[in-house]
Amino acid sequence: MSTVKSDINLAQSYASQLNNVCQSLKAIAVASQDDLTTLQGNNKSHQCLTKAQHLASQITTAVTLTSERLHSVASDFEALDAAAANGFGSHT
Repeated sequence: MSTVKSDINLAQSYASQLNNVCQSLKAIAVASQDDLTTLQGNNKSHQCLTKAQHLASQITTAVTLTSERLHSVASDFEALDAAAANGFGSHT
């Protein structure tokens, strides 16, 4: 028989790590555009930077949501474990 074991502290640790990654990704995604020169590649460069920033934002949003859900599920499992433990304890 297998054992299901929830650990809210471990889940919070993973959620915090995911949050830190999101913060790092946000910092990387900020890039400055060259608006002072009129080089031929600037327009394409602006488009690429804008697209990269948009994709980084989408990734950050998805990872943040995943982190929040991980924490929520861990909290729910912790509450369920506590309720089950109380229920089992009262029947012994």
